[in-house]
Amino acid sequence: MGNDRIPAFQFLTRYNYSGETNAAQPNYYIFGNPGVRYNGYDPANVPNPDITWETANMKNIGVNFVIFNNRLSGDVNYFYQKREDILITRNASIPDVAGITLPQENLGKVDNFGWEFQLDWSDKVNELSYNVGANFTNAKNEVVYLDEAVDVPEWRKREGHPMDSYLVYPTFGLFRNEDEVNSMTAKLPGTVEGEPAYVDVDGNGQINSNDMVRSYTSNVPEIQYGIHGGLNYKDINFNFLLQGQAKAKMLVYFETHGSRPDFLFDQRWTPENRDARYPRAFIQGDNSGNLGVPDNWQGADFWLHDASYLKLKEIELGYTFSKDKINVGELKIFARGYNLLTMFSEVHDLGFDPELSSVFDFQGSKYATMKTYSVGLNFVF
Repeated sequence: MGNDRIPAFQFLTRYNYSGETNAAQPNYYIFGNPGVRYNGYDPANVPNPDITWETANMKNIGVNFVIFNNRLSGDVNYFYQKREDILITRNASIPDVAGITLPQENLGKVDNFGWEFQLDWSDKVNELSYNVGANFTNAKNEVVYLDEAVDVPEWRKREGHPMDSYLVYPTFGLFRNEDEVNSMTAKLPGTVEGEPAYVDVDGNGQINSNDMVRSYTSNVPEIQYGIHGGLNYKDINFNFLLQGQAKAKMLVYFETHGSRPDFLFDQRWTPENRDARYPRAFIQGDNSGNLGVPDNWQGADFWLHDASYLKLKEIELGYTFSKDKINVGELKIFARGYNLLTMFSEVHDLGFDPELSSVFDFQGSKYATMKTYSVGLNFVF
């Protein structure tokens, strides 16, 4: 298997020539009086001459069937993929004091497995013909080997769990009042009501990076499904498509100055709204929700939202004038709608598209899902 998401030429020894004048360790020397600059070379990388392809061993077993005089058809499959030789950088084998940046090596191992099915039914009753179908996919993965350090706490391990999981600070919610703040032993210095009540995971009486845990979910859904159908009655035709996903989480967070969504104002903690989901108003560098690290999201778990949804993705209504009626060809007039309705979506209720990978300060997600309406003609001679 190929991988185009890696740096090029990792198998070669490369050198830097010259460099910036104001660099901390400039790659040149000054000799003589007046000084003359002589550029130099220094190693740019540690090569890996043994770098090679990733390997994938794919197995699946399935059943295809057509029954009831071709009215019902189906496809059921179970799949298992064992991928090895994935390019990763060693995390634990070489100590940091070595002072080198290691190349990527073919070390990683990930298993992917799951099942999928598709069913379709079509029939005709007098002049009415119709069809309806559904598809469903449940796909999971597990990190088998990642060169993970042996001292990683059990609640932060990646091996044996799904890929791309979130690292978050678990919370009890928000401190609703000062009495709750005062009764909590482990909290951040300067904590006041309306701020996150972080969980002291390791029980040392402090809140720090050791209290981060992995939420073994990601923005890649485990479940994807669709429902489609159509009707044809004489010259009238109608088609629709529903699409959805489940078992996915999305990060929705804002911390920079400028525009922010309504829910951060309407649903934030205030003395009049003590049961709110979101913390009190805060500015960059404040310790509400980001552990006092300015310009850096440190992951209170309530910024993760369920990314499940069901969309009415497409609907079309048309009328066809046959060649017998217009004597020239076949003419179809249709009206079509796209992205008409989103249901059962926590992210959509906040004003964002649940198909996005994340929403962070409107970066890459400045526009809501666009509904599209169109009318058209298809003419066949």
